[in-house]
Amino acid sequence: MLRLTLLILTIGLIPLAACHAGDESLEDAVAESGKVVDSIFPIEEQIRRFQSMVADTPTTFSGGASSRDGLVEAFLSAVRARDAEALADLTLDQAEYAFLYYPYSTFAKPPYELPPEILWIQIQNTQSRSLTRLFRQLEERTLDPRGYRCEGEPLQSGPIRIWEDCFVRVPGETEDVVDLRLFGSVLEHQGRFKFVSLSNEL
Repeated sequence: MLRLTLLILTIGLIPLAACHAGDESLEDAVAESGKVVDSIFPIEEQIRRFQSMVADTPTTFSGGASSRDGLVEAFLSAVRARDAEALADLTLDQAEYAFLYYPYSTFAKPPYELPPEILWIQIQNTQSRSLTRLFRQLEERTLDPRGYRCEGEPLQSGPIRIWEDCFVRVPGETEDVVDLRLFGSVLEHQGRFKFVSLSNEL
């Protein structure tokens, strides 16, 4: 338990750049979930145990979109409609996270070796807060995007390509256009595109 506590406190100080999981600490995420993860097991065993929690083994992404542009368009359309179910279809589900994303991620490797369940809890909790902030913003102003951009070349993480820094261009209050991060990293697997999460910087 001491090892787990030290791990949480250490990782909680490190930005989750690979998935832009948000500003909530891992310690808070674990406390809110009411779950205890035993970090005594090696990361390979923790991955196996987490994978055993899902019924099916995915071979690629379900839902999402067939292009990066299509994914962003679907996101903007669902946001305008405040369609939480459509938004959920654009992000990784637990099985996709467990088998296609996490085992190849930075957090499954030294020096992090962050238990998969801990990171999954944080992603889900932060996404919920981010959507609340996003919908609240839409009550005050109209989302009128002027396109989007993703910086740099995609990273290769096992079978997945990742665009980490994507921004939507929207009218600013004092500037003509500002770039906002309205979603997390974009993933591509076998021609299907999804978001890691819908965390934002609002």
